[in-house]
Amino acid sequence: MTDVNELAVRLPHNVTRLFGENGTQIECSYTKENVLRIDSVTFLAFNKSTTTFDSIAIYLPDIKSLITPQGQYLIGRVTLSNITQSSTMAVLIFNKLLCIDDTFYRCNVRFVDSGGVAREATSNNISISVQVPPSTPDSITLMNLTIKPTLVINEGNNVTCVCSGDVGKPPAKFIFQKYRRHHSLPMNYTSTSTSIQELSDNCSYYRTSYITFMLTADDNQAVIRCALLSNLAEGNIYVESVPFEVNYAVKMPTIVKHPNKTDYLVGLDTNISLKCTTDGSPKPSYLWYKGNQIEAISTSETLTIRDVTTTKSGIYTCIVSNTFNDVIYTKRVQMYVCITKEGNKTPVMKQSNSENTAVIVVGTVCGSIILVLCVILFGVLQNKNKTLRCLLRRNRNDRSVDYVNTIQEQDPSLYEGVGQALDVHNYEQLSRREHLYNNDNFSNN
Repeated sequence: MTDVNELAVRLPHNVTRLFGENGTQIECSYTKENVLRIDSVTFLAFNKSTTTFDSIAIYLPDIKSLITPQGQYLIGRVTLSNITQSSTMAVLIFNKLLCIDDTFYRCNVRFVDSGGVAREATSNNISISVQVPPSTPDSITLMNLTIKPTLVINEGNNVTCVCSGDVGKPPAKFIFQKYRRHHSLPMNYTSTSTSIQELSDNCSYYRTSYITFMLTADDNQAVIRCALLSNLAEGNIYVESVPFEVNYAVKMPTIVKHPNKTDYLVGLDTNISLKCTTDGSPKPSYLWYKGNQIEAISTSETLTIRDVTTTKSGIYTCIVSNTFNDVIYTKRVQMYVCITKEGNKTPVMKQSNSENTAVIVVGTVCGSIILVLCVILFGVLQNKNKTLRCLLRRNRNDRSVDYVNTIQEQDPSLYEGVGQALDVHNYEQLSRREHLYNNDNFSNN
């Protein structure tokens, strides 16, 4: 008697194909060693509702192949090949793959062995996996969690982005990307929550994902992109939000001079430009002031000094401001502009140098006289005999002392003169420096 295991039945491998694709086939192979007759070959599909395998197609050698009552959903979209007693394979071809075809399959062969005993053998299970490419997300919307949707978005507000759409099968994931104005590379964010549901009409999935984050000033005019991560996607599939309108307070401004010089000369420099640079949303407004003047001298970003005279020297103040939510935000910066006449520069240095030289000469002379006086006085003390010659020498020494005293009396005035010259020189040096004041310096003044 022949053992049933002598007939081997198998399905070769699992199959993965796209939804709607044609030409997908499954093959049931069997051997005929020690087999007297093949009665039938049957394909069975797993029914997910009943959790049983149902016959969907049956092949009768040398007669015909037909679809069973449980396989009526295959009519018009499958091809069944006829088999004979000499055949060793039955083939089922799907001309259009649908969601219902995504299941497990096996085949069963009924035969009569060489001993005349009716037998049957069942193959292993294989699967057909029907995949669906994802679609472009339906939309990406913004939900503001901290303010009403009708109000503008301010710096520090939290917003929630919601992205939803058909993500195909297997279900693809959404990834959120933030693109800022000055960033070419995106910043990726993983969704904080997500939900998914199966679409019965095309065996795809519908996903909805959320992400919440805080907006900063750098996010003004940025966009959020919801992109799909799927190997089945053709190219980049994404949808973008509208640009964010983020209100933020005006930033601390800076002043840039042109030409950029320490000081400016009358007649040589024809105009001076002071550009006040800042950032803010809404767009900032500008006010320029000079010195302690109450009225603004300009309301533009750039102040141009066209009549370059010494009277235009002084401290220039740029005040920037913007307003939102009925609050005014203000910042200010100051810069000292020095304008001099060309002839005033060199004499100051010469005067200082000449008077310094005079001080050195006078000091040397005074030191020599004092030294001589000390020597003479020492000789007088040693000489107990006071002669006329000594008296005359003493008189001369007295005059020398008077001279020395006179010189010493003149020293303070000389040094005062030098001090005045140095003060002038130092003031000129100070006037050539550039001064920038912040808010604290301004308020302290």
